[in-house]
Amino acid sequence: HPYTIPAQYRGKLPAGKLPIHQSVAYTDMALKHFFEAAAKKPWSNNTVFVITGDHTSYGESDYFYSESGHYEVPLLIYSPAIQPGICNNNISHSGIGATVLDLIHYPGHFFWPERSSTDTAAGGYQVHYNPDKGYYFILQDPYTLSMDKQGKVMEFYTRTRNSSKINRLPFKGRDFDKLSMALTLRLQSYAYRINKNAYPLLYNPRP
Repeated sequence: HPYTIPAQYRGKLPAGKLPIHQSVAYTDMALKHFFEAAAKKPWSNNTVFVITGDHTSYGESDYFYSESGHYEVPLLIYSPAIQPGICNNNISHSGIGATVLDLIHYPGHFFWPERSSTDTAAGGYQVHYNPDKGYYFILQDPYTLSMDKQGKVMEFYTRTRNSSKINRLPFKGRDFDKLSMALTLRLQSYAYRINKNAYPLLYNPRP
């Protein structure tokens, strides 16, 4: 899982502790071969490669089954023209496009539903919907806040990375206000776009 290892590679890749580990090893090998082949193409130096996932899979830690851990996926943006660096902020998939445009120093105006991860003033958020609970979640490490479909806050807590312990917090204070407002604005913006077929911004476009 999540896919069948081709017959010629079975038994030749490290199995690891979980069934998915062999798939991870196969993916690593496939990416290696892909980039070796891509590097020889004339378009390689003018291409931005984005590698990410939609959610985590089987893990050895319970943390990756939590609201924060289940969507803590790797994001790699690579191009020979991009200066290497590491971003430790939360980022939503909806911010990837703005991040790419910033990293390549795109000179024009652009509109995006989330800020670029290179915008250190933005703080960084990750937003998702849990259909099992029927709640919308917003995360800004170490905080997690959820709302139901009527906009009522249902949960507010902190969780240390790779920990299963939750520290529940009162529904008040600067961090509570900041996250509840940030999630409310995103849900209102999304509803407006769906109902009006228009695109209001959460913030002003870059100059």
